Amino acid sequence: MIFLVTDRCNLNCPYCFLADRRSAANVPLERFREIIQRHRPLYLQLTGGEPTVHPQFEEMVRWCVRRPMLTQFVTNGRGALPRIRFFEELRIRPLTAFSLDAAAPAVHDRIRGRRGLFDEIMEGVRFLRAIRAPAALSAVVFGPGQVSTLPEGNLDQVRPLVRLARRLRLSIGIQPMNPSPLEVRRALARELKRLRSPQVAGSPAFVRLLESPAPGPCLYNLTHVSYGADGEALPTSPGDCYFSDDCDDCFYACVREPSVVFEGALLESAAHFARLSLRTLPGALRTPPLHSRA
Repeated sequence: MIFLVTDRCNLNCPYCFLADRRSAANVPLERFREIIQRHRPLYLQLTGGEPTVHPQFEEMVRWCVRRPMLTQFVTNGRGALPRIRFFEELRIRPLTAFSLDAAAPAVHDRIRGRRGLFDEIMEGVRFLRAIRAPAALSAVVFGPGQVSTLPEGNLDQVRPLVRLARRLRLSIGIQPMNPSPLEVRRALARELKRLRSPQVAGSPAFVRLLESPAPGPCLYNLTHVSYGADGEALPTSPGDCYFSDDCDDCFYACVREPSVVFEGALLESAAHFARLSLRTLPGALRTPPLHSRA
């Protein structure tokens, strides 16, 4: 499940696909819980907008991590550190994915239009490592002329980003901008094949998908469901989809190749379930069976 818990954001990134659909909506906590309990997903991604600006972000996370599903959220990092400090109190913590599009601080800050943003992200990473909480990086790659704040594109940042991830001992997800020309996707595929880095999340199927001129049918509805900040299911059908108005222009890996998500998500979900079980088992064993209670 991908849940856009808020339409609010504290940045205005030039390639955001929600830039023209943003409002001030925040999904109410009770509605959020109701939807999760109805679907019981194995994997839940909190996004937006910027999920940490939701006024009940802490309550959402505390509730989610007590359930048998892997909870991840994606953050741009701006002002995130004060909002995630409560993770230190949690016995089980969500996976935090920091959105980072360049390994050079000045380049990333230029893309996002926010000076000091790279340093804020690094502060968040250091905090999570200090408390042994899971973290990752998430990068969007684009070619020349695709993003106004960096007309030359950031393909040259792929290798430095992977090196940075290796140095920080974090995994990194790398996706082409949506939509993205075939030559940009193929350039990214070449870099990923050269690097062959275990830091890069994905699968061989993902690289084949990047190289293909015809990505194939949309498989999103076979494996996923999406909800918006109004608490309603988001449209994900051809001709009526919140990702893109034209299916031929859409290139989200989870749409075209579910294994990109499930390669890691199922294993991580199983590990989370095991950790949760181990933490709750002692209390369950101490609880007398129902028939012995008077």
